[in-house]
Amino acid sequence: DDSRALVDFMNAFKELKEIQLDLNYLDENFFTQNNADKINLSGRYKQASTHHKTLFYRSCTGEHPPTRDEQLIMKEILYITNESDCRKAHESFREESMFDLVDADIESIDMLRDYTNFSMLDLSGNRLESIEFIRQMPHLEAVYFNNNRIQDIGAIASLPMLEFASFENNEIKTLDSIKEYFNSRTSQYLLLQLSGNPLEDNACSGILRIMCF
Repeated sequence: DDSRALVDFMNAFKELKEIQLDLNYLDENFFTQNNADKINLSGRYKQASTHHKTLFYRSCTGEHPPTRDEQLIMKEILYITNESDCRKAHESFREESMFDLVDADIESIDMLRDYTNFSMLDLSGNRLESIEFIRQMPHLEAVYFNNNRIQDIGAIASLPMLEFASFENNEIKTLDSIKEYFNSRTSQYLLLQLSGNPLEDNACSGILRIMCF
């Protein structure tokens, strides 16, 4: 049948990296049974068909033993989506626009890298040292990273829709990494909450599109 033919094709080309499957009727189990984790599927069903690649799905199904941080995030995703089925939980969560995991004492959020639809993110009260992951979340309008261990907030300069960012009680000393972007920004101002940081004197001065408080 068509599925058997595709298996033969995939086996014949060991180095195959991408395959177009826009108009297909393959059962979802086909992909996990035939080493599809090595192939980047493209086309209309790309996101749905590659759920098996995500850290959440692999942790949820037991393929990947989750760390403590991953376990906490996975449980939160299952709770938010109210799903026990790992695939359905993944598909539901990728549509979520808000996520918060406050005072969870986590230092890694790798599991969130596969989800980019958020407009609001609150990860206050954790042990995060980096926010580089938010560069993959272009829809963010508000972020809360209070009470973490963050020193550099340069990643917010990659968020064109960001209107509010709170970094109270972190380890931020300078805003040099965001000055150039916000001095050239032509859209709305960014409200930036920075109390409780060891900021250099006049750290916010000379940045045109930021209002610090």
